Amino acid sequence: MRRHLVIVTFILTIMVSSMSSTQAYGIPGSYETTLGTKVSYSAYEGEYLFLEAIWTGCSACQSFHSTMVEIYNKYNANITLLTIAYQSRDNMDTVRQWEADYPSSWTTGLDYNLGNLYGLTATPTSILFDTSGREIKRWVGDMPISEFEPVFDQIVKGETSISTDVDVSNTDSGSLIGDLFSNPFFQLGAFSLIGIMIFMKVTAPKKV
Repeated sequence: MRRHLVIVTFILTIMVSSMSSTQAYGIPGSYETTLGTKVSYSAYEGEYLFLEAIWTGCSACQSFHSTMVEIYNKYNANITLLTIAYQSRDNMDTVRQWEADYPSSWTTGLDYNLGNLYGLTATPTSILFDTSGREIKRWVGDMPISEFEPVFDQIVKGETSISTDVDVSNTDSGSLIGDLFSNPFFQLGAFSLIGIMIFMKVTAPKKV
């Protein structure tokens, strides 16, 4: 009986761990900097992140760089900027050349997984993430800073619920319960616990 309790405790520990994992930072993976180092996106946890996804040969991306400079100069105290090249047409050499041609005060990197992860189909695509890595809003194309100010100014004012004019439900991970039951570790733990309970019921001494 004591061994059964140990097993049940172990399974419950796995289940609790899986519940904690549903609260992980929203942007998975990492990118490579022009210095050759890997940086996990989770390094931005606790910060508002404005990620610019580009192809270095894109003329609209080149034109948009001046807006990025304006955004940095006005909002860098409240929002972290990051430029990521994600298309297969780019490599570290082209990204380094971009950094030389369009110098910036923020980080530039390379991540081939970003496009599939966020369904990117055009450049530049700019995405604003909240402090937990959840997408708030995205913009596509070369735009003036006035397109971003209504949302960014809310962050500067310290508003915790950012109002946007887009439906971001497709980027939400869903409710905690939904995340929990879709977690494979939780599923394994739940089925294992059920199996152990059935086993204990079947093998328990019968009353006479």
